[in-house]
Amino acid sequence: MKEEIKKLGERALKSLELAKDAFSKEFYEWCIFHVEQFFQLSLKFFLAEKLGYFPAIHGLERLFDEAGKVDKRFIEFFDKNRDALKILEEAYIGSRYLPFDYSKQDAQGKLKLAEEFLEVIKWQ
Repeated sequence: MKEEIKKLGERALKSLELAKDAFSKEFYEWCIFHVEQFFQLSLKFFLAEKLGYFPAIHGLERLFDEAGKVDKRFIEFFDKNRDALKILEEAYIGSRYLPFDYSKQDAQGKLKLAEEFLEVIKWQ
């Protein structure tokens, strides 16, 4: 089980790396998609490490809520960044099914948010 949890963490960090790569290539929709994946996998990693499992859900709000039951900093981060995180949730769906377009500023802001989240999750 420890190995599966570790793999979640590795995939989360790889998603952030892919987001940065997509940004550098001006693929802003993919950048935002990968930032969303970073958040989703990071939260699942945190929950799996702390609780031994994570809920089989994709919505960031629900994942933040579950993580917030363990550590209130997750609720505080979500509340402070609610609008940006809701856009990431929409991007998860939109990147697959809808023709959403995002600007450089949109992608840059979401990357910054991901970097700030690294401080909350205390990932080394």
